[in-house]
Amino acid sequence: MLDATRRRARYIDLNPTNMDNPMSKALEMQKNNLKTLILESPDLFEKPWKAAALPVNAITGIPYGNFRNTLTLVLEVDRKGYSSNKWITYAQAKKNKFFIRKDEVANGTWITGWFKKKTNDDEDDSSKKGFSFYPKAFKVYNLDQLEEAPSSLIPDIETNIGEESGVSMLLDVLALYEAMKVDLKFADGDSCYYSVSRDQVTCVPVERFTSPSKASLVLLHELNHATGNEKRLDRDMSGSFGSPSYAREEVIAETAALATALNLGIDYEPGHSAGYIRSWLTACPDMLDDCIEEATKACSYVMKHRTRTKIDNDVNLAA
Repeated sequence: MLDATRRRARYIDLNPTNMDNPMSKALEMQKNNLKTLILESPDLFEKPWKAAALPVNAITGIPYGNFRNTLTLVLEVDRKGYSSNKWITYAQAKKNKFFIRKDEVANGTWITGWFKKKTNDDEDDSSKKGFSFYPKAFKVYNLDQLEEAPSSLIPDIETNIGEESGVSMLLDVLALYEAMKVDLKFADGDSCYYSVSRDQVTCVPVERFTSPSKASLVLLHELNHATGNEKRLDRDMSGSFGSPSYAREEVIAETAALATALNLGIDYEPGHSAGYIRSWLTACPDMLDDCIEEATKACSYVMKHRTRTKIDNDVNLAA
């Protein structure tokens, strides 16, 4: 269970004003990456993001679970043509005697994480000892940026992410519905939608989808709508079809679905999602920054309810 300090810190301001500190730089980069994904031409993002290519820490083998970090590192691999999906911090490189190339030292990629700090240093009063989690920004380097990274020191990464079949991932998504207590109804028809008043998602039968992954993506979109219910994150869900308020909610849900799919390791075609989001942005052109912030909250809320055992990979990655 996360303490109150960390729960509050999880929703970091994505519109920082002080650009002189590392956290602001990292958040600005991450926000711009997501905006680029949404606003640029879909043909820049034709290739699905396979689960096996998700970025991981080269020393610990832990995936970078924060979706903004995942997106940032996936795009960096694509933009710079890196051959590896493995990353390392400066401290880890130094400790393991890896040498970052001199021309690459300044080119690390900013990401965000958490570090643990004692709240009481009194060794004689164990009843008051405890820890709090604080957000931190730091740079990581792709293994391609090192002078040499001996393969003997980099074990093969084995995680559940990447080994999940499409059917297994669909079951994972269905488990999220149960964990969030969102009613799911499969019915013949030609639409999928979320009812706020009934707190219910209606979806066409799974067998009508062309693949389990596509079914998962649609279900994630509707599930992220459900995060806006007043008993969860309490967003404005009152807009009529075509209104700016309705469009805002569609942008939030689809952006959050993309983020959740990245975290779950589901094969995803960002170009399709980007086109859908842009179609709704025409009705709320000035709301993208706000939508990204709300989508971050929605994704965090959904992932908090994931029932599978997983490593808390937001903590201590900067060690």
